Amino acid sequence: MIEGILKQFSSPEEELKYLREKVALRERELMARNFEVDQSDSETIARQELKEYASFTPKMILDREHALGEPALAASVEQAAIAHDPVREIIELAQEKGIRNALSVLEKIDNAYVVDEVHRQLIEIIRAGASIQDLRENVPPWQLLSLTLYEVTLPEVKGKDGHEYQLTELVGMMEQLFAGLRTIGAKQSENHFAFEIAVADNSDDIVFYVAVPSKFTSLFEKQTLSLFPHAELMIKVHDYNIFVDGGITVVAEAKLKKHPIYPLRTADGFSSDPLSVILNAFSKIEREGGGAAVQFVMRHPQKPYRKTYEEVIKNVQKGMKAGEAISRSTFGGEIMGSISDLFFDKKNKENSTPSLIQKK
Repeated sequence: MIEGILKQFSSPEEELKYLREKVALRERELMARNFEVDQSDSETIARQELKEYASFTPKMILDREHALGEPALAASVEQAAIAHDPVREIIELAQEKGIRNALSVLEKIDNAYVVDEVHRQLIEIIRAGASIQDLRENVPPWQLLSLTLYEVTLPEVKGKDGHEYQLTELVGMMEQLFAGLRTIGAKQSENHFAFEIAVADNSDDIVFYVAVPSKFTSLFEKQTLSLFPHAELMIKVHDYNIFVDGGITVVAEAKLKKHPIYPLRTADGFSSDPLSVILNAFSKIEREGGGAAVQFVMRHPQKPYRKTYEEVIKNVQKGMKAGEAISRSTFGGEIMGSISDLFFDKKNKENSTPSLIQKK
């Protein structure tokens, strides 16, 4: 038999148990090398294991009674092709007849959207019950690798007396929210959380999402509702699909124009709410065949920066140019700066010698 598979599977439950154990094993191996394992790493591992599992023919890994015969396979493919929701049809087949049989049907489906959606939902099913045992000390447990996704609906925000909040007031409330959520991004926990604004294909709704580690769902709910009592929080079991059937995907990552030591523009520097610019752009996206998302991922800084920035400020206060002070803040920059100082100091001494002799 195949390495790691002691017998041919005879039920969907046996297949699922095997895949979950494989994912858990890969997670342990990865975390033994790197503590910073996030959801994307976990999903990648599950996707790789699913791909490897699909590479084995049903005859190799499934009991004869469990594998779909040719007539049953052909009937399942035809049923999926004419189904109103082919994704749901194949997922139900996976739950009833097993994942490998469902993959056999999927192999005969010529639709990238359906293939991606089925793979995504199968990965969620596999990861939902995977558990990691015998973890090393200080390695985050599996629960922290699983994020809970909230759909957040925020009605028009007003004070108790009907007063409409100004931008500066709203920013202040969000600052309080982020301050309350600092525990989630604490360095010792190696966690992160994400805020996302999205409009999906075949939808006119602009949706706000927040993803937090499952361990901190209670904290997130309390902090949010204390500042925004009218907010509605709904846990979403499934995320939306970013792909459009036959569409093109474009991704952009926003980065700081200057070094992060420079301050960001504060609320006082905006004449209007910058969020309205994003929402206005999203509202113009076509309902069918278009979608977009903006995501902000937050976590505790992985490296101490305060001491470094303090040194940069001290050097600038002493008269050093900002660019040079920032350059010297890195280890390599400091070495190059020291070499430069040595070179110019030597050159200055050489240039000063003739003048001293002339004075004599």
